[in-house]
Amino acid sequence: MDTWTRKLKQMRLFHNIDYYKAWLLRITAIWMGFHLTGCALLPFSKPDSASDEIINNLLQNTPKPSPNTVGKNPVQSQSEKQISMNLRRSPTEASPQITLDSVRRCLANLGMPNEILQAADPTNYDNRQALDADGRPVAHSPRLVVLHETVISEQESIQMFQTPHADDDNQASYHVLVTEDGRLVRIVSDDKRAFGAGNSAFNNYTIRLKPGASGSINNVALHLSLVSPPDGRGETLTHSGYTEPQYRSTAAQVLFWQARYGIPLGLLTTHKAVDLSKSRKDPRSFDWSAFLSIHQQLATTCGLQAYASR
Repeated sequence: MDTWTRKLKQMRLFHNIDYYKAWLLRITAIWMGFHLTGCALLPFSKPDSASDEIINNLLQNTPKPSPNTVGKNPVQSQSEKQISMNLRRSPTEASPQITLDSVRRCLANLGMPNEILQAADPTNYDNRQALDADGRPVAHSPRLVVLHETVISEQESIQMFQTPHADDDNQASYHVLVTEDGRLVRIVSDDKRAFGAGNSAFNNYTIRLKPGASGSINNVALHLSLVSPPDGRGETLTHSGYTEPQYRSTAAQVLFWQARYGIPLGLLTTHKAVDLSKSRKDPRSFDWSAFLSIHQQLATTCGLQAYASR
């Protein structure tokens, strides 16, 4: 009696069966796409990598869709299974005939401006880290996009990012700033960890990088901030909103990040949604209908419809 037949007997999958019938059962099981491991029949498929398991944990309890109204994010409406499948697909798999260069050219033809560099001081950002505070491997590449607003003027924001800050509490930055006239100002490169959401979690997912520190999503986040209008540079709950050029540039930048890093629309969120202190309200008065309308137009024109699906 061979090992495979002996294991089947131990598992009590059959009792009074001869050797040849056991082999027939074996062939049938293989044909069905299973193999025997230990004392269980397991499918051949497995997670692509350890980081996939981490991201699957990130996607637990995906929020239900919200009404499509100003200030409420309706895009996190895919099921966990859908988002997880999209997250593991590379941009070339999602759009096999489309290259990042062609995406960039298409978006530029539709009005996406070139970036203007206003680099942050090195104290206000850091590297994305491969290990957490306990030495465990963690995701450390862009996996979601967080929208913010500045609450102060463009010049004040840039000055703050370019000022050295030794105190952790004063360190802050975004990857990209969107001005009132739609310019894209590059503050921190995508491969670096911008300090946009210090005490934060996406659903229940957070990464603690320093012993004793609070968790944060910065290690996997891309941060984009819109410059607040003059009547929004304070603590009011609402303001007059953002300009059409801001929505167009924001939609183009988000779509480019999606194509570059394979980020589904369901992993677009806000500072308000991820802030654990519940004190952040930005981006206030954000018109999701206006944003999604432009995003859909850009995605359709540039052949990126897969990234416009909710």
